[in-house]
Amino acid sequence: MKKILNIICLAVIVFSTQAQDVHFSQYYASPLNENPANAGFFDGKFRIGGNYRGQWQSVTVPFITSSAYFDMKATPEFVNKNEWIGIGVMAYNDQAGDGQLRNQKVLLDISYHKSLDGYDKTFLSMGFSGGMGQKSIKYEELYFGNQWDGLIFDRQMPTGESFPSFSLKYFDMNMGMMASFKPHSRVNYSVGYSMYHLNRPIDSFYGRKYPKRIKHIIHTKATISGSDRILIEPSAMFTWQANARELLIGANVVWRIKDNALYYGLWYRGSGDLSPIAGFVFSNIRVLFNYDINMSKLKSASNGRGGPEVSIVYIVRPGSGNRPSDFGDYKKGKFKCPSFG
Repeated sequence: MKKILNIICLAVIVFSTQAQDVHFSQYYASPLNENPANAGFFDGKFRIGGNYRGQWQSVTVPFITSSAYFDMKATPEFVNKNEWIGIGVMAYNDQAGDGQLRNQKVLLDISYHKSLDGYDKTFLSMGFSGGMGQKSIKYEELYFGNQWDGLIFDRQMPTGESFPSFSLKYFDMNMGMMASFKPHSRVNYSVGYSMYHLNRPIDSFYGRKYPKRIKHIIHTKATISGSDRILIEPSAMFTWQANARELLIGANVVWRIKDNALYYGLWYRGSGDLSPIAGFVFSNIRVLFNYDINMSKLKSASNGRGGPEVSIVYIVRPGSGNRPSDFGDYKKGKFKCPSFG
C-alpha cells in the first residue's frame, strides 16, 4: 500500500513539474534549449546535435524526451570584424504517461555575437527564437473510475467524462543574453539569462484560462585548463517557472588524448538526485551518457532509478585540430568560443 501511495505521489509531482517544460540533466548539451544566445557560439563552422532522455521506467509508463538541433555561424558583409550572426533550428518531442501526453515544438533561432574589448576576451551575445508547438493526448488510453467493474478497468465501458479538445497548436517566443570572458589563457567562463514563452501562449486543453507561464533560466559555465591534458568544466543552471524550481550543478573532467578526449563528471539536482556522467570525444564527435539516481523522497517508489540520458554533438571545423572545450579561431577576427558549447 505504501508503494502505491508513493507511485501516486510521484505521478502528481511529475505532472506538476515536468508538464511545465522539457528539461535535460545534460542541459549544456542542449544549448538552444538553454539559451537562444547560444546559437552559433562554438568553435566551428556548423554544429549538429541530439538528446534522448527516459524517466521513471521503473515506476510507470516511461517519460521520453528527445530533441535535435542544428546551428551555424554567418558573417554577412554588414557585420564588423569580431562580430558574427548565429542561426539555428531546434525540434523536440516529449511524451508522458498512459495517455501519451505529447508536446512537440520546432523553433528557429537567430543570435548576434560581438567582441567588446577588441582582444577577443570579452563577448556579448543576444538571441531570439520563435516557432510552433503542438500538444496532444489520447484520452482513449486513460483509465477512469466509471470503467472499474469491480475486478479490472474495462476501457469498453463509458467514461462518464466530457473531454476538451485532444490537440492544440500555438506560437512560442523566447529570448536570451550571455556574457563570455577569457581573463587568462587557461580560463574562460560565461554567464547567461534567458526567458522562454514570452508571449504566454495557450497550451492548455481548457483554453485561455491557463496561458503558459514564462520560464526563466540563469546559467553559468567555466573551462579551467589545469594542464595540457586535463580540463575541468564546472557549470550550474537555475530555472523557475510558476511554482516549479530546479537547480542543477556539477562538473565534468576532460582528459585529452592527442586529438580525442574522455569525459567524466558528477552532477547534482536540487531535489536530491545524483547524475554520474561519462563520455568521449572522437574526431569532431562528442558522446555523453549519464544516469539519474533518484535520492529524493520518491526513492522507495523508483528504487533509485531515475533514468538514462544520452547526447551526441558533431561539429564541422574549418582548418585542422580538435580542441575539446577550448577556445579557438574562426574565419575573420579569431572568434574565441567554447569548442562544444
